[in-house]
Amino acid sequence: MKEMTGEIDYKARYEELLLIVEKQQEIIEKQSSVIQKQEFRIAELEARVAELEARLGKDSDNSHKPPSSDNPFTKTTKSQREKSGKKSGGQPGHTGKTLKRVSYPDEVLRHSVTCCSGCGCDLSSEKARKELSRQVFDIPKVSVKVTEHRAEVKDCPHCGKRNEAAFPEGVTNHTQYGNNIRTLVVALKMIGFVSLERISELVWEQYGIRLSQATMEAMLFDLDRKIRPFEPWVKDRLLSELVLNADETGVRVEGKLNWFHSLSSERYSWFEIHQKRGVEAMKKIGLLQKYCGIVVHDFWESYLDFDFLHSFCNAHLLRELVFQYEALKQDWAWDMGGLLKRMKESVALDNESKAAMEAEYDRILDRGYLANPLPETPPGRKGKKKRGKVLCLLDRFRDHKSEVLRFLWNPLVPFTNNQAERDVRMMKIQQKVSGTFRSREGADAFCRIMSFVSTARKLGRNACEAIADAFRGVNQIWAAV
Repeated sequence: MKEMTGEIDYKARYEELLLIVEKQQEIIEKQSSVIQKQEFRIAELEARVAELEARLGKDSDNSHKPPSSDNPFTKTTKSQREKSGKKSGGQPGHTGKTLKRVSYPDEVLRHSVTCCSGCGCDLSSEKARKELSRQVFDIPKVSVKVTEHRAEVKDCPHCGKRNEAAFPEGVTNHTQYGNNIRTLVVALKMIGFVSLERISELVWEQYGIRLSQATMEAMLFDLDRKIRPFEPWVKDRLLSELVLNADETGVRVEGKLNWFHSLSSERYSWFEIHQKRGVEAMKKIGLLQKYCGIVVHDFWESYLDFDFLHSFCNAHLLRELVFQYEALKQDWAWDMGGLLKRMKESVALDNESKAAMEAEYDRILDRGYLANPLPETPPGRKGKKKRGKVLCLLDRFRDHKSEVLRFLWNPLVPFTNNQAERDVRMMKIQQKVSGTFRSREGADAFCRIMSFVSTARKLGRNACEAIADAFRGVNQIWAAV
């Protein structure tokens, strides 16, 4: 009726407009939600792109990557060490180590003047006014010496019993190699890390002896059996040390990934291979759960399960700080790296100066947290917020401050874990030479002999002499090491 009379139903029109507004508002809210999610997604993708780009910038100077993984075409050499300003080479006052003359040479060869170089006059009968001398140090050509042992057999004229003379200890076969050759083979393998194939070639070319690989492996296993008592001896010594260095690296045994564990001090070394890397392997080795001193390591979290005092390797931390500064543009990381280096040079300062440096350490962390707030959680997403690499590193410096700065307050604690790094490097050389261990027994023997040689050297013994003594069966060689 109202439509026919031309009147407008304002109430219905208002309700219609209200529905339109509500639908538009709903559309706007949905679009806002989508835009917000897109913004969070874009931020996540940008962070992911930055992370991948930063990963491309990682090398051995700013991460845990080995130097062998560096690109030789783009790699620029950098060092954490500060320039001393000194010229390379020996410094003023440095005592040289040149080859010194001996008073009594083994052989003297005289070279006479027979004629004058000017007029050709015969000088054979003339007396020399003086002699000039020069000494040449060289190794005489070595040849193989074959010693035949003959044991007499006699019959007693009274009772008729047959008596045989005893051969020297160790002489058990009709033909066999002596201890000097065996020492040479083991030294080339365990000290020089020469492959068995090349050792065979070298011995053949130098001495005319053809050694098979099986024969050389038997020599290594024979030495391993002779030094078995060394294991409990060195483990007891390690447990009595005030500071130990620990590290581990991957190695393949029988084609499968295993882990080479290193535990050492300035005087002793013990190496062992286990199928696991973490706590299970460490407990099986049987040292860390008994140790009560300080262990320097690279923040591998399995070490934190043990009750000894911890000290983190600052060389690893400095590399991470370099990455944070170069790739992620974190200014606090540059300041923290500089502070750690100053602390390294200031270990001998008084406690007040050390406390001032520790306070600066806290201020740098505060600036780092201020510049890196915790990221917001996207709408509708549950769970723990992802902190990212920067905040995780800040948390490590904050939560493990005593472990990072233990070197500052305890002069016995080294700044880095270089002791363990140097010990592990020998295994990496072995991997480059041989690639893998073909048997578990061979891997265990290698670790035991390597521990023996490393300990001998650290205690100032000639490693070759220690190996020779072990082959000769000298009692308690490990006690003399």
